[in-house]
Amino acid sequence: MSGGLDRINRAVRILVGRNAMLNERLYEAAREFSAGVQDAEHWPTKLREKAIRIDRKLTAKGRISATINGMDVPDAEEIAGEILEVSAQIGAAHFDKATADSRA
Repeated sequence: MSGGLDRINRAVRILVGRNAMLNERLYEAAREFSAGVQDAEHWPTKLREKAIRIDRKLTAKGRISATINGMDVPDAEEIAGEILEVSAQIGAAHFDKATADSRA
């Protein structure tokens, strides 16, 4: 399940840890997020589907840069929130699986 998780975690660190305008942080985070989603075959189905829907939003205009450059602040805030939410859910699912595996 850890496939893509490192990239998703980097996306979160970019969103919350950089001192830059939201669209700049979102662009960098979206690149990491999108790369992580490409390696999501071991994620729980519902989380993988949710991540893919977010990734499609990020590439709605063909490229991440074109999509994000066309976003206003409320839209950027919304999709950043979606990335953070699904990232937390993926991390929790990974932790739950690792815990269960260690008990087996």
